[in-house]
Amino acid sequence: MKDLNISSKNVHSKYIIETEIGNENKRHLLYSLRSNKILILKPELYYKYKQAEENNMTDEELKSFIDGQFLVHSGTEELMEILKENKDHNSDNNQLYYIVQPTANCNFGCDYCGQEHIDFNMSEKTIKNTVSRIKSKLVNSNKDKLHIGWFGGEPLLAMDKMRVLNSSIKEMLNELNIPKYKGIVVTNGYLLDLDIYKELVTDFNINQIEITVDGDRESHDKRRIGKKATQSFDQIYSAIKSIVKSDFYNDNMDKCMISIRCNVDERNYMNASNLIDLLREDEIHNKVVFYIAPIKDWAGNNASSKSLIPREFNKLILDLNVKMLELGFVVDSLLPKRSYGICSSIEGKMEMVDALGKVWGCSETALTTKYKNSRFCLGNVNKMEPIRDNEIFKDYFNAIIDTKCKSCKLLPICGTGCPKEMIEGKKKCAYSMEEIRECMKVQATYTLLKDSNNNKA
Repeated sequence: MKDLNISSKNVHSKYIIETEIGNENKRHLLYSLRSNKILILKPELYYKYKQAEENNMTDEELKSFIDGQFLVHSGTEELMEILKENKDHNSDNNQLYYIVQPTANCNFGCDYCGQEHIDFNMSEKTIKNTVSRIKSKLVNSNKDKLHIGWFGGEPLLAMDKMRVLNSSIKEMLNELNIPKYKGIVVTNGYLLDLDIYKELVTDFNINQIEITVDGDRESHDKRRIGKKATQSFDQIYSAIKSIVKSDFYNDNMDKCMISIRCNVDERNYMNASNLIDLLREDEIHNKVVFYIAPIKDWAGNNASSKSLIPREFNKLILDLNVKMLELGFVVDSLLPKRSYGICSSIEGKMEMVDALGKVWGCSETALTTKYKNSRFCLGNVNKMEPIRDNEIFKDYFNAIIDTKCKSCKLLPICGTGCPKEMIEGKKKCAYSMEEIRECMKVQATYTLLKDSNNNKA
């Protein structure tokens, strides 16, 4: 028996995907969807694993299988463990996440946006009552950390309102002896410049700014058009470049890195690669986070009619990640990561207030006719009626037991997807086994090549 504090009654985890590479020098690949670890095994060790021959394994070999959750105790109820991990991850923290829409307006008219914009910013009354609402949420939930999401419309159109909110929130937190909050700004980037970036980092303590750029100039300017028919790519990209190349950004990149989101569908997916080339050409590729996202339906606008099917989209992700890896971008892994639930609405941990004072339980429901009088609207900070708690997705993880997700091997990396889509009966599976096997092969090939080069050095 091995001198390890582990049971000999171990079995293969249900959440393992296998494949292989090579012919003469065959290697077996195991990927744990629970731990996100990949093992590259020679045939003899793979045989030991398949036969669960623990007594024939070295301590190091056995430990790697157990630590990576390739082997689990025979009595383990893995589904319940995964759901508990998801639930704990979403509830076991002292942080309140609150989204604020300082304006109902936007300077863009993107053809896939589902919002209905109006020229209206938060009033003084709404600002005051919003801060009071945030304070009551902090006090009543015993949370001592705050994370603000600045969302729109386009939030930077109401920078003056953001400043008033920021000052009022900091005063309120000081009263509660809570350290300064952190935040994220989601923006189209048209009004962003170095001075605004500096203010967001120093005064608002923003730790992430997400800017949407839909490919190169040609594709972006066809989709993300200003409401006055203005083209926007050059101004946005120029601002990104000037910020990222500044000394201030280099000194504060660890505090607030810019992420670039490229929304893709069948009309522009080929142009995402051109944007990657431009980022590399301008030598800012390793100072930003770049990722692509699929176009989805928003409030029934049927925007997904032009979307790539999941298989095509996942192939695009793999191809672009490989390209970025070769060009020196920061790419953690080519494999999908463990997901504990992709939405902050899960377990009722998020609220959003819009410019009119309405409180919402899902960020995709404000400024839409479809959800105007739906259960997603929890109340209004400007009215006397009490605001309902966000319990729409409160028992979300327990409800999964009654769905087909409970028997899906991909549950640990899917995280079940968008909870709103699930309760509306519109859930789509994001991955397939074959797509992940292809990712495994590419990841393993790069790992072996890197190890080979290191050995030669």
